[in-house]
Amino acid sequence: MTTTIYEPARGLAWLQSVLHPLATGGAWLGIAPTTATAPFIVYWPQSGVDLMVIGPQRVWNDGVYQVKVCGPAASMPQLASVADAVDSALHAKGGVNVGPDGLMLSCTREEAYMVPETLANGQQWLNLTLIYRIYVQGV
Repeated sequence: MTTTIYEPARGLAWLQSVLHPLATGGAWLGIAPTTATAPFIVYWPQSGVDLMVIGPQRVWNDGVYQVKVCGPAASMPQLASVADAVDSALHAKGGVNVGPDGLMLSCTREEAYMVPETLANGQQWLNLTLIYRIYVQGV
């Protein structure tokens, strides 16, 4: 156990490696570029709490990450298929090395919901949103 790494960066690196191949438009941290084709995935950390023990030694970071599958509302079946692939790739996974100094202990889905919106050009858009709890430990 170490306290010298930023665990959320390792969680994000793991998400990028898993999510990018799942959507034709790729996976992007925060905001997709305007050139991204739909469907695409955006993801980011929402929060993270460290588990500390005497020393103080950090045991792990308990992070909450948002993952959104985005695209035109008319493409709902395709968006749902990508969301299914995301959930299959992330939910109930664990024990994965994330770089030479991190270990993704577990990843579980905690929420799933849809957010419809209208873009500036009037196009109806849909975001299938998935919330995951990811425990990352420095090794």
